[in-house]
Amino acid sequence: MERLHEEFGYVKSGKVVFFKWLRNENNWIVKYVSANVLPVLGYKPEDFLSGAIIYDDLIHPEDREQVALAVDYASTHKKNEFTHEIYRIKDSSGNYRYVYDHTQIIRDKNKQITHYQGYISDETEIIQQKERLELVLAGTGLGLWDWNPSTNTVVFDERWANMLGYQLSEIKPDLESWVSRVHPDDLDKCYQDIQDHIQQKTAFYNNIHRMMHKDGKWRYILDRGKVVSRDEHGNPIRFTGTHTDVTELKEIEIQLQEKTIALAETIEQLEKYNLLIEKNANTDALTGLPNRRYFKEHTEKMLAQAKRSNDKIALLYIDLDGFKKVNDEISHHTGDLVLSSIGDRFSHIVREGEMIARLGGDEFCMVVYGFKSNNELEHLVKRLMSQCHKPFNIEGKETKISMSIGIAIFPDNEQLLKDLVHAADKAMYSVKNNRAISYAFA
Repeated sequence: MERLHEEFGYVKSGKVVFFKWLRNENNWIVKYVSANVLPVLGYKPEDFLSGAIIYDDLIHPEDREQVALAVDYASTHKKNEFTHEIYRIKDSSGNYRYVYDHTQIIRDKNKQITHYQGYISDETEIIQQKERLELVLAGTGLGLWDWNPSTNTVVFDERWANMLGYQLSEIKPDLESWVSRVHPDDLDKCYQDIQDHIQQKTAFYNNIHRMMHKDGKWRYILDRGKVVSRDEHGNPIRFTGTHTDVTELKEIEIQLQEKTIALAETIEQLEKYNLLIEKNANTDALTGLPNRRYFKEHTEKMLAQAKRSNDKIALLYIDLDGFKKVNDEISHHTGDLVLSSIGDRFSHIVREGEMIARLGGDEFCMVVYGFKSNNELEHLVKRLMSQCHKPFNIEGKETKISMSIGIAIFPDNEQLLKDLVHAADKAMYSVKNNRAISYAFA
């Protein structure tokens, strides 16, 4: 017995009392109890060992049946240890103390029970704190739960049940009462968050999930908790927490999210619309090329950049030859189709640093940034000419068009855009007056 006492010497102080019991049909016979039973319950060890005090007599009459059932179940199902639900024991002053009881079942080599041994710990202060908490929470609408993971028993309070439209008497005190009401899509995340806290990865368990109300509707529940007690192996034996109905807040959040998405979609549509407006404002509707407005803005920026970088810019003024004849002798509709085809052909030959725009009628202007020599420009003219040398097949009829091109260079010819355009235009008219050439420099 002394060896046994030394083995459990850590219980000499504190509120954990070690017992060794023999059980007969009538009561529990205490064969050993640690010395700290005196400060915890007010009894001397010899009071138990002499039989003057019977352990079974100390258990609150309302709790004896649950204690006996727990022992019988563990004993007949060949368990080696088990944990009681918290029950009450009377101390020497006649007051009842709430105790936590974890018991081992000791068997001989024939697997017959020889005795029971284990420890009880005084949980009275914790229970009293919980009762005080109940008073504080009475008007808050919080529902309380207290779960024993080793037995999966759960103590719910009335507010927990009322939150889901039930009376407490309608709720079984087990984990399934919670599990069966959680939305299937939310359950895995609940389990993961619970496990993370049990493994001490998080300071608290915290999860928002949907639970089925008695009326068949889903309610959003904020579920928070914490492991408040573990056994000697670190396994949780008490996991306590609260439920809060946050359905109204969650529905507002969902509505805000939906409105935010709708607003984002509206903004996206507006941006697309604005881009379309900007494109239309800068694009010639017939040819799809940049229009006169964009040509002016873009070329002014290129000239400013060229002045800073000492680069050259070439401006090619292009006029279609014979286009008036197409309009007058065939139709304006055919003329529009020719312009549309010209715009398509031009857009496919424009390279980096180049921009070609329709100024109006059959007049176009091309800007080339940073060219190195006039030889480059002559090759560019040949590229442009090649687009007109190929006949246009308009509604089954071949139509041929040529062009006249005048070229002005910044800064060699002019400094300002209007002067540069005028110089290129003048060079273009010199070509028209001399049919032996197709292009001329200002």
